[in-house]
Amino acid sequence: NVFFHQTLGWVFEQNEMLNHESDYLEKSLLEYQMALALNDDASNPDNRANLLLNLGNGNYLLKNFQTAHHYYKEREKTKIGFDNASREAVYRQRFGETAFKSGYPEDAVRHFQKALKIYSDKNIKERVAEMNDRIALAYQDQGQYAKAVTHFTAALELNHDVGNADSIARALRNIANNLFWLSQSKGRDDSKSLRQALNLYFQAVDNLEKFGVKRKTKEKT
Repeated sequence: NVFFHQTLGWVFEQNEMLNHESDYLEKSLLEYQMALALNDDASNPDNRANLLLNLGNGNYLLKNFQTAHHYYKEREKTKIGFDNASREAVYRQRFGETAFKSGYPEDAVRHFQKALKIYSDKNIKERVAEMNDRIALAYQDQGQYAKAVTHFTAALELNHDVGNADSIARALRNIANNLFWLSQSKGRDDSKSLRQALNLYFQAVDNLEKFGVKRKTKEKT
């Protein structure tokens, strides 16, 4: 029975959350896999989507990123939306991370941008900063250094707003590295991009010098 295995998977998952033992999570994945195999996808597509999401999340937590990426892709293929924006934001963020770690930086950018949109709508600045940082790293991986600078600069300004000093220092280093790599590029377009990126950087640094770093605030939920 599909719901027997699905319920058992949920029970193992809750035990893992309470006891922090990965054995429970591995057992939950086995039950979810059996439930997925038994599910009637034609008559119950929503349940298939939920099971695929559970399998993606479980493998993500176990750091099986390529396997998690597979299940997240299958979840996306169902074309079934989310009735909870916060849940979708976590899905998109994790989908982006597993795509990046599986060697698909362009796909990672697409999902990070969707998570960014949700966090921006909710005005959760720390998450918006984090998504800009992730997008920047994905662009950096593709050699799109000007775009990386744009998003690292956005992360820098947001981290300034929430008083995240450690992230500010990291963003400054990342911007400097990408400006250097951009300066090594040749071509008219690259020169124009370098000038624009430098302007963004100096403007952000000027704001830091003017206003300093604010005290860190608690993240909204």
